[in-house]
Amino acid sequence: MRVYGWYASACAAEPFIVSAVSTYVPLLLADLARHIGVRLDDKVSPCVDSSLGASLGASLGEQQCVVKIWKWYVDSTSLPLYVMSVSIVLQIVFMLSVTGIADRTQHSKFLLIALAMAGGVLTIMLGSTEFEDYIRPSLLFILASGFFGAMNVCANAFLPKLATSTFHSQQARLVANNDRFHGAYSGEYSTSPSEDVIAISSIGTDISSKGAGSGYVAALVVHIITIYIVKSTHSLSTAISFIGWWWLLGQGVVFWGLDENELLAEFYTHSSWSMLLSYGWTQLLEMFRHVNRLKDISIFLIGWFLLSDGLTTINSTAILFARTNLEMETSGLAIVGLITILFAIFGAFYVGPKLDPSKAMITIALAALVIPLYGILGFVVPYFGLKHACEMYILAIVYGTLLGAVQTISRALYATLIPESGEAIFFAFFAVTGKGSSVLGPIITGMITDYTHNIRYAFYFLFTLMALSAYTFSFVDYNRGRQEAADYVISDANEISIALPENEM
Repeated sequence: MRVYGWYASACAAEPFIVSAVSTYVPLLLADLARHIGVRLDDKVSPCVDSSLGASLGASLGEQQCVVKIWKWYVDSTSLPLYVMSVSIVLQIVFMLSVTGIADRTQHSKFLLIALAMAGGVLTIMLGSTEFEDYIRPSLLFILASGFFGAMNVCANAFLPKLATSTFHSQQARLVANNDRFHGAYSGEYSTSPSEDVIAISSIGTDISSKGAGSGYVAALVVHIITIYIVKSTHSLSTAISFIGWWWLLGQGVVFWGLDENELLAEFYTHSSWSMLLSYGWTQLLEMFRHVNRLKDISIFLIGWFLLSDGLTTINSTAILFARTNLEMETSGLAIVGLITILFAIFGAFYVGPKLDPSKAMITIALAALVIPLYGILGFVVPYFGLKHACEMYILAIVYGTLLGAVQTISRALYATLIPESGEAIFFAFFAVTGKGSSVLGPIITGMITDYTHNIRYAFYFLFTLMALSAYTFSFVDYNRGRQEAADYVISDANEISIALPENEM
């Protein structure tokens, strides 16, 4: 039952990222920015009529909309990008700060549910409140995003606990079945420590994959529902509010199904709160020390930083471009998101596994390069190059397929470069690299948009990111990397981590 509670956590939270963050929130913030913004030519005339959805951007021709932030005027299209970057920074801060509490105390379940409920409430508030400024909705989204990141840390902390608990339960059933078969008590079901580690790892992988799959299925269902909501109500806010309610009410299932018992006690420690809060930050420094000693892992992570940044920024840039330049309706953009989800599943299950492992990352980077290149063509070609809304649906197929493929193949390839028994710290660094890279792209895209007042120019930056990523991955030698990993000596055979002093809290 504990495992199903963990699956429920993924089902409740995943729609926030897949639907709200990827589609609806950027559109809401962009529309709000235009609602409160002024025209660039005179910095006095409003950009909109009286209602939030009546943006005049399409009818202003070459005129652009800007929002005054202190002494500076920021393009209305770039404002959501800056907010996204700030939200990711807060996610990283929250994630690192709660790592010790999630990993080393008995508060994992309480913290998981509390953070998720807070995120759900903030998302409901974001979708249910009429705003006359950009600061409050931006802060609500930034905080909700931070709580999502911290909640994910708590959820991931349960994975080794659940794997171990499931393993012990399976062992107990084997003993009971053996006793019934022999008609007498036969003792514990005997396995070697190494066999136990392999079995627990296999169970953990199975639980993790099923959790990810269930989260995507839930996100798909919620996204379809929100498309209906947007089509029937013409309201972004209602769709966002529904996602918040889904996240919040799902915690009832998590509370009922996710149970901690004595099998999990071995993971707990009694350390001071200051040590617990600094645990994640200290681990981050330890990660740098180990990763820098392995050449091919370092090269791979640089390529991953560039590729992850590019893929993340392509999504937000394309959504905002379609809204401002192609004048796509919200329902149409929601369908673009649905196509992306469907083809991401296709890419994960059917495309990623079939790629040549030694060239997979280069292939994906070069294929992704086609998306910004197609947008650049719009500068010189009058009839295509992201000039029509229908082109967005085609690019969504390409983007979704590549996104699913890279999520499948990147972890598998990276795992081949990791020294034995170093999975925990090296995969943590992989996650931090991917998350940290997502800060840079939106900021630079926003700056380009502020300077040119045409988000299409950002495609040059995205093209460069993809090209640099492909070039970087060309230097990764997986055979050499595996040999480096085999030669690398890890002091702690079980887990590389920072020891926490055993102090009373």
